[in-house]
Amino acid sequence: MYTAIANATKLVNEKPDEAAKILSEIDGGKVSQEQYKKLLNNKAVAYGIEPIDILSRF
Repeated sequence: MYTAIANATKLVNEKPDEAAKILSEIDGGKVSQEQYKKLLNNKAVAYGIEPIDILSRF
């Protein structure tokens, strides 16, 4: 499972357009590829496999 999450995270970070297409296909087009691209390219969000700054929020 870790490997699958790591691979998905790598895809989102390295090929967000491809990841957006896959996500839109998986959800049956409920969210468009363009909407996913906007979400995945948002610079205010970082996608990774290591928790960052979680405890400081509580």
